[in-house]
Amino acid sequence: MSDDKPSSGEGRKSLFSGFQVAAIIIALIVTVAGLAGTGWSWMNHKDDQQHLAAMPDNVRSAVEQSAATDPAVNRTPIETWTEWASTRGIKLGLSFLGAFAIGFAFRTFLKTMAILTALSVTTILLLSYFNV
Repeated sequence: MSDDKPSSGEGRKSLFSGFQVAAIIIALIVTVAGLAGTGWSWMNHKDDQQHLAAMPDNVRSAVEQSAATDPAVNRTPIETWTEWASTRGIKLGLSFLGAFAIGFAFRTFLKTMAILTALSVTTILLLSYFNV
């Protein structure tokens, strides 16, 4: 006798399709890579004061005087390519994951509302058919 019952893994419908799982995995990889790059940049970031401390006294005093007297001196550090790429990676990955979650919730909401609408229309038609 053959047993026609599906095994435990067969016959179950997956929550996500193959490309959706692949897209989620890629977004997670991009996000984690962005976080790792940000951590790497944070760990290797050199403070401006460390650069000033390594300068000779006459150069350091000239730099400090020009920075103190000139308000147009830009005191923000220059962003490296790893900082640039990691911040964009985090933004890209998290925005994709957020949009995917919103889309999935919206799709679930639409399916639920379609089922409830079909049930209410069916109930109204049955009640009118039986003159209730």
